[in-house]
Amino acid sequence: MKFKVLNDEPVQFYNASGDLMGTISVSGSGDMIIRPESGSNRNIIIGDPETAGDIEIGLPTAPVNFSMLGGGTITSKGNTLNIGSGTNNDTVNLYNVTYSQSLYITGSVSVTGSMIADNFIGGGADLSGSLTVLGTQRSLFTSCSLVYSGSNVIQVTKSFSPTSTQITNILYSGSFADGNIASIALTGSDGVKNLYTYSYSDGLVTEILVT
Repeated sequence: MKFKVLNDEPVQFYNASGDLMGTISVSGSGDMIIRPESGSNRNIIIGDPETAGDIEIGLPTAPVNFSMLGGGTITSKGNTLNIGSGTNNDTVNLYNVTYSQSLYITGSVSVTGSMIADNFIGGGADLSGSLTVLGTQRSLFTSCSLVYSGSNVIQVTKSFSPTSTQITNILYSGSFADGNIASIALTGSDGVKNLYTYSYSDGLVTEILVT
């Protein structure tokens, strides 16, 4: 049995009470419109809610656009949400992205614009744009070596890649005999300088001032 809908007439769905619940129609330009007409949420559900299935849109050789006209949220309801596939060697481009929580990258990322972060973990040596860190930056180094003067560390060298190193010199002032160090000055090859000044009471540290 075959059915035909003629003259741009919509297909309408009614419940047992005779209330219009949904409409499928075609616009004058040929766009197909699926429109819920009633209900508290007016959701559109694709597929069997009891059985998981895949959704395919378009052709492998032709890109398609998915537009959310008023914005919205793509969510996995607490499960893992993957965008792109490593198996298929996908390339995912993100434009004007704001991350409200942590962003953890297990592979590589190419930034051609600017990146602004409250806190940044990593060297950031391969960023081809600008990186602005509003809070703290922690770099994950691959190796570290120490230089001693007696039993005191006076220099730390950290390696981030075969060609990138950071050297921090440590200068102590005060008496090592009684253990009351007045201050410790750290000077890094990256231009970062910190001075830690100690205050004591009865041989105990009561305050450390960082400048």
